Amino acid sequence: MEWDRLGDNEKYDFLSGRSEESQGQARLKFLLGDRSKEGSEFHQRSSALGPIARSAPVYVGKPNQTWLASAGVSAYAAFKKKAAKRDAMVYVGSNGGALHGFDAVTGEERLAYYPGVLYRTGHGGYHNLALEGFTHKTKYVDGVPSVSDVKVGGKWKTVLVSSLGGGGRGLFALDVTDPSELNDANTTVLWEFTHEDDPHLGYTHSKPILTQMNNGKWAAIIGNGQGADAADGTAGQAQLFIVYLDGPGEMGSGTLGAITCVSARARVLSIQHYWQLRMPPLLLPLPLMMLLPLLLSVLLLMLLILLSVLLLILLLQLLLLLPLPLPLLLMQ
Repeated sequence: MEWDRLGDNEKYDFLSGRSEESQGQARLKFLLGDRSKEGSEFHQRSSALGPIARSAPVYVGKPNQTWLASAGVSAYAAFKKKAAKRDAMVYVGSNGGALHGFDAVTGEERLAYYPGVLYRTGHGGYHNLALEGFTHKTKYVDGVPSVSDVKVGGKWKTVLVSSLGGGGRGLFALDVTDPSELNDANTTVLWEFTHEDDPHLGYTHSKPILTQMNNGKWAAIIGNGQGADAADGTAGQAQLFIVYLDGPGEMGSGTLGAITCVSARARVLSIQHYWQLRMPPLLLPLPLMMLLPLLLSVLLLMLLILLSVLLLILLLQLLLLLPLPLPLLLMQ
């Protein structure tokens, strides 16, 4: 991250409360690990790495989704063979403002991604991290990342998706296929999906699930959280977000192809996703998945009827084998 490559909105964040550009540049250097002004002009940190609160590290080594190769996906088999030589990495979010990527062997930092949605000039923003007396009550990249091999744009890639947890209302996707190319933001950052794309999106704390949908597209599935400000009366309701990994969809060129599902509809899609994980080669259409509970109920009823008939037959056989009671013998 370089000052001259920042947009105006990003620069306004670092310049918040200051007038000279050199002071904003100093804040940027602080954010990137410069500790020369700590304790005098900026906040004194115990470590250049911000605290890790609700996020959790995820290890990415050789591709290990064997079910794709066993299902006869030849293109994935070729991708798996090529990516087997890549360096192992560990990714984790921190409340120092970034999603970090570390070499799993040496511990060297090879990625520090600062989501664009966290730039702001008011309360919060990256400039807050440098303020004297700052305490980490403000969250930043506080979600748990999820990583999977997926097919995006016709090519197999290893993609990381994470929410911001309590840090903001947004998700982001990164291409982490090749650790040697992480310094190229144009290819590494796939997209950010925020409340500005859909105001139904709240502070999402759950871990995203990356999977293939019935239409063949790969998507990130995540439960919604509190703090949504949609004006249609559904803000704050339990919702499931499905965001396609290949970026802009039918909603328009400026937004992502996202599906918001509520209540029963969300449960149906959850069942569908579970089925796809258990039986990857078999993708049942959604109407059939919706009929499954009814079919199971009918089968259960038939089983109960069969057991009742068998019990009745058993009782009749027992009655035929028993001797007649004494009063009946005297009557004869």
